[in-house]
Amino acid sequence: MSNDYSLLFDGTDDYVSIPHSSNLSLTNFTIETWVNPSQIKGDWQPLINKEDSSVGSRNYGLFIAPNEMRVLFSFLGIYGDWRYDYSISSLKLNQWNHIAMTYDGSQFNFYFNGVLEKSYNFVTVPIQNTEPVKIGKEVNAWNPFAGKMDEVRIWNKARTQAEIQADMNHQLTGTESGLIGYWQFSEGTGNTVTDLSGHNNNGIINGATYTEGFFGSSVLSLSQPTYSIRENGAASVQVTVIRTGGFSGEVSATLNLSGGTATLSQDYSQSSVTVSFASGEAQKIVTIPLIDDFDIEGDETVNLSLSNPTTGAIIGEQSTAILTINDNDFDWYDPKAWSNGVVPANGSQIGLNFPGEKIKYTFSQGNPSLNVFSLYARDKGVLELPGLTAYTIPFTSVIEVKGTGSEINLSSLATMTGATYRGWDRCNGYLC
Repeated sequence: MSNDYSLLFDGTDDYVSIPHSSNLSLTNFTIETWVNPSQIKGDWQPLINKEDSSVGSRNYGLFIAPNEMRVLFSFLGIYGDWRYDYSISSLKLNQWNHIAMTYDGSQFNFYFNGVLEKSYNFVTVPIQNTEPVKIGKEVNAWNPFAGKMDEVRIWNKARTQAEIQADMNHQLTGTESGLIGYWQFSEGTGNTVTDLSGHNNNGIINGATYTEGFFGSSVLSLSQPTYSIRENGAASVQVTVIRTGGFSGEVSATLNLSGGTATLSQDYSQSSVTVSFASGEAQKIVTIPLIDDFDIEGDETVNLSLSNPTTGAIIGEQSTAILTINDNDFDWYDPKAWSNGVVPANGSQIGLNFPGEKIKYTFSQGNPSLNVFSLYARDKGVLELPGLTAYTIPFTSVIEVKGTGSEINLSSLATMTGATYRGWDRCNGYLC
């Protein structure tokens, strides 16, 4: 194999047709593939099937169920006895998933990502037909599959879980015992897909196009060149690492945080994170916690970079990014600068910077809604409303009162009807 590709199906009319041959009409079988769906549809999405459009001759079939991502696995017995069920797990959209169904004449099994999910004892003989094997569509029935498929394999025996797991994450030689149809989709050009099992079950591509395959070297990259997050309480930033080029097996890389104007252990807590991908995974979201301080620093930056790829993976072009941490701190005013009867401007910030200090402020009785200011207790302080000696608002250490969720309603007080206290922090251009 010189290149690795998969086939991309547009969900409208794309499919692959493999002409009937006697070795594709099976009584015992394993049908398996890697599938990467891109849409949930309101009708069945055929994946691999051998039947006519009336579904009355199904030798075997794998389908995505309507309005969800579970897989239907099924066949029809010679006595009209249907055997079908749904997977427990759902296919992940826009990620590679491995599915396989097996039948040995008495036991019908379904495997999801190499793990047995369903098993039934069922003695019959699957019905035979002379229909082609179709990948991605059933002609004149249902809704064509939307997404990618790779490594379609048909065997004339029921493989065990150990055998499926041993081979699902690497390409085959084509000479394996019982393999009677094997399509890697690695041609890259033309409209013929070659059966690499040696049984000459070549297929014709109808509309589907070549794209990156499941196998090949994984390329790991950051999803964008810049990220930003506001320093606020228990803030954290989510950084997405994407995997392209190849999806077989487990790979990992190191996400490094260094440099810039931010400081490790003061603004962020980790200098590196290991990002690990399971086989088939296309992206990972890494959560990096930040440290919220009370220092007036302005916005700060951290340099992000990917390094140390494992298991044959490589680092892509978008290997670095800049994370900006937007500061949320402001200058603390000396409370003594505010005297009784002085009305702060709307949107002002008042800081209680010393233990036991009090701010005395009289609401305007004419239009109390205009008197809106911010109160922050950095250590400990009390807001005292003159004329209401029995009503004080205590603040303990490191509490910020802000936003409508922290509104203190004074409307129940007869002399302050309609007045409200709202804490808004308009720091650094951000509404806190």
